[in-house]
Amino acid sequence: MYKLRYLDLSDANIIEGGMEYCTGTKTQQNIVGVNFFKDIALEVFICPNTATQINRLGCSSSINTIEIGANITSIQNGAFSDCIGMTSIIIPNSVMSIGDSAFKGCTNLVSLTIPNSVTAIGDNAFEDCKSLTSAIIPNSVTTISNDAFFGCTALTSVNIPNSVVSIGNDAFFGCTGLTSLIIPNSVTSIGDGAFAKCISLKNLRIEDGTETLTIYGNPVSASAVFDSCPIESFYLGRNFKGKPSWTYGISTKTLKTLTIGNSVTSIEAEAFSGCSSITSLTIPNSVKTIGKSAFSDCSGIISLTISNSATSIGDRAFSGCNSLAKVYSLNTVPPSILSYTFDDSTEATAKLLVPKGSLSSYWLASGWKEWKNLSDDLFCLESIPTATYGDEEINLSKYAPDGEVLSYETSDDDVIEINGSMMRIIGAGSATVRAMLPENGATTEIIGQSRKFTVVPTDLEITVADITIEAGQPLPDLILVANGLVYDDTLSDIEHLPEPICEVDENSMTGEYPVTFTEGYDRNYRISTKDAKVTVVKASSIDGINVDENIIVEVFNLAGMQLYCGPKSELRLDRGIYIVRQGKLTTKVYVK
Repeated sequence: MYKLRYLDLSDANIIEGGMEYCTGTKTQQNIVGVNFFKDIALEVFICPNTATQINRLGCSSSINTIEIGANITSIQNGAFSDCIGMTSIIIPNSVMSIGDSAFKGCTNLVSLTIPNSVTAIGDNAFEDCKSLTSAIIPNSVTTISNDAFFGCTALTSVNIPNSVVSIGNDAFFGCTGLTSLIIPNSVTSIGDGAFAKCISLKNLRIEDGTETLTIYGNPVSASAVFDSCPIESFYLGRNFKGKPSWTYGISTKTLKTLTIGNSVTSIEAEAFSGCSSITSLTIPNSVKTIGKSAFSDCSGIISLTISNSATSIGDRAFSGCNSLAKVYSLNTVPPSILSYTFDDSTEATAKLLVPKGSLSSYWLASGWKEWKNLSDDLFCLESIPTATYGDEEINLSKYAPDGEVLSYETSDDDVIEINGSMMRIIGAGSATVRAMLPENGATTEIIGQSRKFTVVPTDLEITVADITIEAGQPLPDLILVANGLVYDDTLSDIEHLPEPICEVDENSMTGEYPVTFTEGYDRNYRISTKDAKVTVVKASSIDGINVDENIIVEVFNLAGMQLYCGPKSELRLDRGIYIVRQGKLTTKVYVK
């Protein structure tokens, strides 16, 4: 059917058997088969509602509109590959798997939403979809397979949900429009070249977590994970292993800001060797070991802070850091170092500051005693943990050096209020807490003198009580009920309350009606709503008859068929006209 352009099979059934429609191929029950439309320039295809699977159609270059049936559970390998006329597609919630190369080469596909029903995305599934600007991956997907989004050059953002455990080889290779990337803490492995040649990728964040992240890649080829990525800002929230920076491809020249999260306990050998654009480096208190040559040749570092839990620092860890002017070692027990951990020139010219009272320990420690400019004029203000709106006052002296009395000030009185060393939460938001020594002209230096403190909103659930009304009654006011208010807050303190919505009025039939809510918001609360219901029951329809509630009444329709016989108090009728009899009294009743 060479001239066929539009085909609607929505009400058709595909039946198994028949003669071969293509060499070696017969139809299968409820399956859109391989090469169904081979050599046909089909433009519009509406899938059968009963179909459960779509195979490679065979009309790829011309088709521009495809409606996938609501019972499709699988899009097979190459089903829509090279459909260059297709600009968008809706994948229904019935689909559980997307096969290899399913949409490969759909070069004009702009928008795509993968539903939460999908658990598996095959290799090369969206390779060379060069017009695809965003990819929403649902939290049902656990693996992003090899080459899944290879060459999607227009892709500017991608969400990787917390369900994803692994990212395959070359998964996002050559996504040149990608500027920032967040890797969630669920991901435990990233394959060769996964983000190689993403030449616009400047911001990389690996979220905090306890699972070690394994990064693969070949140091002598473009298969390094971040090869040719000009990353400028990198947040490392987890331990990683497998490859140092020069292997997994982070540019040693472009990386300017490195932040190491509090979940990191060790830094691998050569991890950031040669990152010459970093000027300041703080090793958090969670880090205990720093590997060999971990930061060697980071020639731009001027200031270095070493964690108070550091126990060992490897050979040449900071060799070639010839701009170092100040080194803060926060552990009162000197970490174990070797004679070549720092260069001789650093030991001769840089100032080493250690905690009060630990000067003699460093003077006697191997590797530290060679420093010429050593001082214990150092206090360290610990990081203040995030709080939640509703928490009690916080004693800031817990985060000051032992025995030291400091004064404090806040940058935002609408977030926190400080009285002496006690900090009271006023509202959600962020503020800077600054600590000061009380004496004037003190030479002592405070590490972490300014600490950012964040108050996050607390959870608040809003609902209404379930109610029951009789048919014909107006809907009464739905009174909001709150669960989670803190301090002395009431509902009147909420900026914008959710409004309950229920489609019930005097004309509503009997049944249950949901109560839903508009969106609410407040600075101090994360507002959620819990659906409720209004139940409409049959109204008593013979209130005008002066009989005792417990006396037996009979109800008939206009055809004389008895519909009810029992006490008046239990009578419920739908809308209509009825004959009601009680003893010798008979009357006609109209129920609205």
